[in-house]
Amino acid sequence: VEVAALAWGDADQLAALSPPFEMVVGTDVVFAEEYVEPLVTTLRDATTPASVVLICVEPRNQVAHDMFVARAGDFFSVKKLQAKKLDEEFRDGFTCVFQLAKRRGSA
Repeated sequence: VEVAALAWGDADQLAALSPPFEMVVGTDVVFAEEYVEPLVTTLRDATTPASVVLICVEPRNQVAHDMFVARAGDFFSVKKLQAKKLDEEFRDGFTCVFQLAKRRGSA
């Protein structure tokens, strides 16, 4: 397992990390509208249809949350995992975990 910091939308930094990745995990990454597009673009460019993408959010900013789900849906199937499948700590009715599966043919 390797972990690396990445500025969303920075194509050169992403290329230096040698995508595509088998798995991408993001936590608390959807919090402001201006970061939704760079985040989704980075997820799109960093993955293949075989990649596993898990995004955990606490929808503090409902506009950004809704924008993320809609924009991610342009390239991925977006599935909200059922709370009963989460660890008890995260069954608070507030935390959401999304599993994204890149659609074949998505850029």
